[in-house]
Amino acid sequence: MTTKREQLFNDRKELQQKLRSLEGEKQQTIINDFDQFTKNRSWPEKTAWDAAQTQGIGFLVIEPERMRNVHPIVVRNKKKYEVLIGSGKETEFDSKENRFSIAANTISGDHAKLYFSKENGRTKVEIEDHDSLNGTFILRRPGVNSKTRPLLEKEVRGGKFDLSGVQYIRLGPVCVIALEATTVFWDDDTGEEAEGEVESDNKTDEVSKMISQGWYFPLPVKQLPA
Repeated sequence: MTTKREQLFNDRKELQQKLRSLEGEKQQTIINDFDQFTKNRSWPEKTAWDAAQTQGIGFLVIEPERMRNVHPIVVRNKKKYEVLIGSGKETEFDSKENRFSIAANTISGDHAKLYFSKENGRTKVEIEDHDSLNGTFILRRPGVNSKTRPLLEKEVRGGKFDLSGVQYIRLGPVCVIALEATTVFWDDDTGEEAEGEVESDNKTDEVSKMISQGWYFPLPVKQLPA
């Protein structure tokens, strides 16, 4: 007998496959609807996250709108640590417990985990779903050399996922977080800026490549299954 958890996952998987296979006018309609949704909800148009020499990561909670606020997720001058994300009475980061709590009942108690490390002078952050009921998702646009650059979404399952290049995290059906750098620099910061992606006249179809890797066209949050 299929459990509720298994049924929810199967339903999400089926919906994601349908969104992945959209073509032509239907695909463009979904893209336009999501772009209009993000504008109506005043989502900040974040560039792909790249912490460079700053520590930790900044979480700007943008959905639900009543919780909109910035939360620096950082344990100062520690090169390797983990932070648990889960539901709580208040939306806040507890640096003693290494826990980011979100006041939303659609998020599991132990929903996901962040893994922080320092590599070559730069902060690396990975995210892993903790077998949550409503899932963990990441959103990003293809690179600057893609022919088209719609926001695409991917469910995080079966391991860690590097947040480099990601613009938003969605936890369950209603909670969305925009990623940004903190203002906390490493003590041994050299002050050198990281090289960003260089735009070229030679454009490629990066969307099709990402679709083949499990990404799909997202729906507005209000249309997502609870």
